[in-house]
Amino acid sequence: MSARAPCSRWAVAVALATCLFLAGLCSAAGQEAKQRTVDLGGGLTMALVLIPPGSFVMGTTDAQAKALERTVGRVDSERPAHKVWLSKAFWIGKHEVTVGQYRRFVEAAGYKTDAEKGTGGKGARVYDHAGETSRAEDACWRNPHFRQSDDDPVVCVSWNDARAFVDWLNRLDNDRPPGMSYRLPTEAEWEYACRAGTSSLYQWGDDRDGARGWCNGADLTMRDAGWISGRMDFMRFDWNDGYLTTAPVGSFRANAFGLHDMLGNVWEWCQDYYGQYKGGDQTDPVGPATGQSRVFRGCSWRSSPGELRCANRDLNGPSDRSVEGGFRLALAGAFGTAKAEETTAPERAPAAQTAGELVQRGMTKMANGDVDGAMADFTEAIRLEPGDFQTHRWRGHLKCEKGDYDGAIADYTKAIELKPDYAEAYQLRAFTRKAKGDYEGAISDYDRAIQLRPNNPDAYYSRGRAKHAKRDYDGAIADYTKALEGFRPDEKDIEGTRAEVIANLERARAERAAAGKAPAAETARALVERGMTKGADVDGAIADFTEAIRLDPGYAPAHEWRALARIRKLDYDGAIADWTRVLQLRPDDPWAYYNRGCAKHAKRDYDGAIADYTKAIETQRLRPNEKGADAILAKASADLERAKAQKARTHPEKGREGPAPKAPAGLQEVPYLGFDGHDLDPGLAGLLQLKAKSGVLVTDVREGSPAALAGVVKKDVVVALDGAAVKSFQALKQALAAKKPADAATLTLQRGDEKVDVKVTLAARRVPEEEPPEKGKE
Repeated sequence: MSARAPCSRWAVAVALATCLFLAGLCSAAGQEAKQRTVDLGGGLTMALVLIPPGSFVMGTTDAQAKALERTVGRVDSERPAHKVWLSKAFWIGKHEVTVGQYRRFVEAAGYKTDAEKGTGGKGARVYDHAGETSRAEDACWRNPHFRQSDDDPVVCVSWNDARAFVDWLNRLDNDRPPGMSYRLPTEAEWEYACRAGTSSLYQWGDDRDGARGWCNGADLTMRDAGWISGRMDFMRFDWNDGYLTTAPVGSFRANAFGLHDMLGNVWEWCQDYYGQYKGGDQTDPVGPATGQSRVFRGCSWRSSPGELRCANRDLNGPSDRSVEGGFRLALAGAFGTAKAEETTAPERAPAAQTAGELVQRGMTKMANGDVDGAMADFTEAIRLEPGDFQTHRWRGHLKCEKGDYDGAIADYTKAIELKPDYAEAYQLRAFTRKAKGDYEGAISDYDRAIQLRPNNPDAYYSRGRAKHAKRDYDGAIADYTKALEGFRPDEKDIEGTRAEVIANLERARAERAAAGKAPAAETARALVERGMTKGADVDGAIADFTEAIRLDPGYAPAHEWRALARIRKLDYDGAIADWTRVLQLRPDDPWAYYNRGCAKHAKRDYDGAIADYTKAIETQRLRPNEKGADAILAKASADLERAKAQKARTHPEKGREGPAPKAPAGLQEVPYLGFDGHDLDPGLAGLLQLKAKSGVLVTDVREGSPAALAGVVKKDVVVALDGAAVKSFQALKQALAAKKPADAATLTLQRGDEKVDVKVTLAARRVPEEEPPEKGKE
C-alpha cells in the first residue's frame, strides 16, 4: 500500500457517500446556508440556519409505501403524499436544544417542567433495557436515568415545556427580524428542512444501510449492551455509532441545509396538532385547528432503521415526556397566513454563487474525480466564509489526495482551531502525518481522537500501525487488540477490515518474537483470532481452536469458540465437553451454563438442559449489574420453560398430577424438514441455525411454521435446492416431496460471496392426532 492510500481511500469513500444525497437536491438546496447566532446569556449561544422558500412532496408515495410493507408494515399515517409549497423563508435550529441551553432557560426563568411539577403524574418514561419504557417518578430533564453532557439534546421535556422555552426566548431576543418570532416548526416546515431537497426515504437515499455517519439510532452498541436481543435483533444497524443513548448534538453528518440530527438522537416536537393528511396541493399547511395530541418527528437514539425516515411521524399528548423526546426551535413569521399568489414565483437560485453552493458543487466534482475543480470551489468558498471548519476539512482531503501533505495538515489544523473537539479532524491529520513519516505526531493526534471518541476501533488500529512502524511492538499489539474488541468480523472500517487487523497483529507478534520469544499463551490467542475469521470453513476454525487449546489448555475462549463451531457441525457431545471445560476454568459463567444447556437441549436431554438453564439464571442473578444481564436472564428463562414443556410432552408420567391422559385417537403423518440427518426441534431454533450477514438463514421450517423459511427468501439472499432457485416454503416442500425418502438434497443459501450448503431431506413423522372436543365444551 502506498503512503497516500489511506487519504485517497478515505476521501473517495466520503465523497461518494456524500454525493448520494447531493444528486437529488432541488433548487431549494442551492440557496445560501446563512446562519444566525442567538445569545442566550451565561456564555451560551444557539445557532439557527436560514431555510429558503420552496416546494416538496410531503409524506410517503404509493411506490415507497408498497416497498416498506415487507419491512416496516403499513404507513397509512404518512399518506397520501402531497405537494406542499412553503411561501416564506424561515430559520430553524441547526441543532436540537441542548441540556446546557435548557438549563440556562430554567435558571433564568425559574421554570419547573411537567415532569418535576407532576403534571399527569410525576416523572417521565424511561428505557428499561428490555425493549419497553416505564414511568420513573424521579426522571426528568436533569435525571433521564443515563449520563448526559451539556452538549447532549435535552430529553424528558413535554410540548408544554418546549413552548415555555419558546416564550422565554421571545422575551429575551429583541433583535429578531421584524415580523418573526420563535416557535416550534410546523410539521411541513420540519419535513421540508429534514429532506433538504431530497425525495428519498432517508436523507442519504433509499438504502437504509447508507445511514452510517448520518444518525444516532439503534445499533450494535445497544445490542452489545444487552438492550436488543432475540427476535428484536434485526431492528438495528449493523455497526457501532459509538453512543448507547443520546449523542452530543452535531456528532453526525449535516444534511444539505446544514442541519444536524434531523433523524435520530431524539424525537422533536412540532407546533401542529396531529391529524390525517389531506390530498391535493397545499400552501403553508399547519395541521388541524384542534386536537388532543401534538406531532412528534425525527425518531430517536433507540429507533430502528425502518423508522428513521424523513416522512415518519408520531404523536403524543402535550404533557407527555420521555427519555426519547426533545425539540428544536424555528424562527418564522405567523404560520397559516400565506397568500396564494406568493407561491407562484419560480424557484431558482440567485445568480451570484454563494459559499454553500460552491461547497456542494465542489463535493460533486470530487465524487466525479475532478480534484482540481473541487479544490478551486472549496478555496473560493473558504475565501467567502473562512470560518467554516467543514470546508477546510474537505479541502484537506483533496490536498492529501494530491500528495500535498503539508497543505492538508494546515487545513486540518485550521478545522481543529475552529472546532477543538472535532475528533475526525485529529484522525485525518494523523493519517496525513503518518503518510509523511511523522509517527510521533500521528500518535499524538490519535491519542486526542481517542480521548474525544473512546469507542473508535479505527483510531486504535491506525495508532497501532504508527507504533508498529516505530517498532513499538508492545504498543502496537495493545492497540490492535483494542481495535479487535470494537470490530465485527464483517464490518469495514477506514483503513482495513478485521482480517487486516489480525494479520498486522500476527506480524507484530512474530517480529517481537524474533527479538524475544512470545509466550505460548499469546500464540494461542492468535490462533483463536484466526479461527474466528474463517466463517464457513468450520473444520479449519475447529483445527485452529484445537491447536490453541494444545498450546494453552487453560485459555477458556478457545474452548468457547470450539464449542460454538462444534454445534455448527451438530457435534453436541463435543460442544458439551468444551462448555464443561469452560465451567471448570470459570465456575460462575452464566453464559457457559446457558450454552451447555442448549447443547443438551438439542440432544433432548431435558433434565440436563433444565439443570443448566436454572444454574445460568441463578449465577446471573448474583451479578445483576453485569453487561448483558437482562439478555441472558430472558434467554435462559424462555428456554427453561420450553424445556419443561417438551419434557412434559415427552414423559407425561413424570411430574404430572391427576389421572393419566386419554389415549390418542390415532396417528397422523406430519412432514418435516431434516437438517443433516437431524430434524429441527422447534424449541431449538436459536441453537441450530446458520447465520450470514443478514441474519438467520435456516431455522425450524416444519409444517405449520413456513414463515421461518419465508424470512430467508430476501432480495439479498439466494435460496436454491440442488441448483434450482426456491421462491417459497411450499416450493421447497413440493421439490423435496418429489424425491425418494433416501435421497439427500442440497439446500444452498448465498448472500454475496458467502455461501452455505445444507443437506436436507423431507420425511414423515407419526404424531398423535388431536382429539375432537367433547360436546358442549369449547
